Amino acid sequence: MALRWVKTPDYRDTVFEPAHPMDDWLLLSHKFVVGRVLRDRSAAQAGRYSWSLTGIHGAPIQNHGVVDMLEQAQAELMANWRRWQEWAGMRDD
Repeated sequence: MALRWVKTPDYRDTVFEPAHPMDDWLLLSHKFVVGRVLRDRSAAQAGRYSWSLTGIHGAPIQNHGVVDMLEQAQAELMANWRRWQEWAGMRDD
C-alpha cells in the first residue's frame, strides 16, 4: 500500500487530537502513522506549517520542521520518511 494523507479528524485509529480540522493531516503507511503536518496557530509561527515524523528516533535524519506552505511541509515529511526507510533498509509495500 502506498503512502496516503488523511485529515486527522477522519482517522480514528490514532492518539492525536485534531488541532484544527481543516489544517491537520496524518501521513500513513498501511496503519502506521508516519507523521503529522498541521498549521501552527501560536504567535511566533502563526500561519506556518509544522511537520514531524512520529515514532522514528535515533536515525541521522531531520524529524521535524516548520515551513510556509502545506505542500512544502508534506514534501519534507515524505522526504525524511524516505531517508529513514533507506537508513533502516525498509520500504513501503
